[in-house]
Amino acid sequence: MPTIRLRKVLIAVNDVSCRLGVWIAASALVVMIVIVLAQIILRTTTGAAIGWSEEIAKTCMTWSALLAAPDGLRRGSHLQLAFFIEAISDKTRQAMSIIVNCALIFACGSFLHHSIAMISDGMKIRSTAIDAPVGLFYLALPVSMFMFILVLVEKIMNDSSSANARKIKKV
Repeated sequence: MPTIRLRKVLIAVNDVSCRLGVWIAASALVVMIVIVLAQIILRTTTGAAIGWSEEIAKTCMTWSALLAAPDGLRRGSHLQLAFFIEAISDKTRQAMSIIVNCALIFACGSFLHHSIAMISDGMKIRSTAIDAPVGLFYLALPVSMFMFILVLVEKIMNDSSSANARKIKKV
C-alpha cells in the first residue's frame, strides 16, 4: 500500500511540475522571441543595439529547453530506436527500461550535484550585460535535473507495476 500511495503522490507532483515547466518554457520562448524581434527592429531602424538582448535570449532558450524536456520524457516523445524496441518482448523491454532509467537517474544526480557547485561559483561572477550573478542563469539545470529524476522514478514504478501485474495474471 505505501508504494501505491507514493506512486500517486509522485504522479501528482510530476503532473504539476511538468505542467509548470512547460508553461515557464513557453513563456521563456515568448520573451526570447520578443527580445530578439525588438533587437532586429531596433538595429535595422536606428542602427543601435540592445546590450543585454543576446544574454537574455540565450538564457530563455536554455531554460525553455531544460524545463520542457522532463515533460517530453514523461510523455515518451523522446528519441527511441523504434525498430529495436519493437523487436524485443514486453518483458525484456520493461527490464531494459528499468535499467536505462536507473542509469539516467544516476547521470541526472551527477549533473544535479555538479550544477550546485556551478551555481555557487557563478554567484561570484557578475554578468556584464545586465549586472546580475551569472549563477542565476544556471538555476534551470538543477531544477530540470530534479524534475528528470522524479519523472524517471515514476517511469520505473510504472514499469515495475506493469511487470507485477503480468506476474499476477500468470498465477
